[in-house]
Amino acid sequence: MEAELFELKSKMFDLSIDEGNLEKELSSSLNSWKNRCFQAKEKERSVRHELMDMSVAHVEEKHAWEKTSLELVELQQYILVEHEEGFHKVFWQAALLFDILANERFDVKNDVYKKSLVSINDIPEVDVVPLTEEGGRAKENGNDNHTLLVAILPPVFFVKVCIILTYDRFCLINEVLLS
Repeated sequence: MEAELFELKSKMFDLSIDEGNLEKELSSSLNSWKNRCFQAKEKERSVRHELMDMSVAHVEEKHAWEKTSLELVELQQYILVEHEEGFHKVFWQAALLFDILANERFDVKNDVYKKSLVSINDIPEVDVVPLTEEGGRAKENGNDNHTLLVAILPPVFFVKVCIILTYDRFCLINEVLLS
């Protein structure tokens, strides 16, 4: 019996050592998980804070874009007013220098088109005139690769822009002052 008692005490001692080791492992694992939970909460807080900062920054950028777009519209209106004032200054100077009566017969909403005074709204968007490379008009049956198309855009502030269309390319060639 003493041998059995000794064996049981030895097993009990081994089990108490195993129990201590398991308690240490459990405590270590528990502390590790507590640490991981704490880090996860800190990371969550950090991410939420960054998200709020990003949201605030996004709203600030949106307001900045709106402000910039309003400023752009104001500048465009200002430039248009300055162009109109400059036009009127030149108009009155020309009237003075060339002794022309500057009255209501001059209307900025009209322009000279095909040697007659026409409303700007009545002028077609683009006139297309086929020309040969030599500069003359193309023949009606001359649809070869040497045919060019000249597009004359409607005038803006007495300037016409001529564009040569050749082989799917647009080339701005000249600004021609109206006479």
